[in-house]
Amino acid sequence: MSGIVAAKSAYSFYTQAQHAALKGVVDDLGERMKRIGESWKSLSDEEKAQYEEEAAKDKARFERESKARDLQVLEEQARKRAELTEMTDDRRCKKQARVESDDDDDDDD
Repeated sequence: MSGIVAAKSAYSFYTQAQHAALKGVVDDLGERMKRIGESWKSLSDEEKAQYEEEAAKDKARFERESKARDLQVLEEQARKRAELTEMTDDRRCKKQARVESDDDDDDDD
């Protein structure tokens, strides 16, 4: 799971919808954004509700994906820790075996 797309705001959803409607009418992007901002401010709470609902759904999606990613990261970290622990244990065993072997060689003298 790479790059999770951030949750959009209600205004972002509104802007996206309005860009399509104004694209042929207002060619200048700056002017288009100005009109979209002004129209957003003039919307009633009821008119904004659909965009706020979309934003709430998108926020839930983002949180769900973030939790899944976080879980995946934690599992990967645990797996790496286990591998490192195993490697360290293997090294200790090999070192102990060398020490014991060296001790046995010294006893032969």
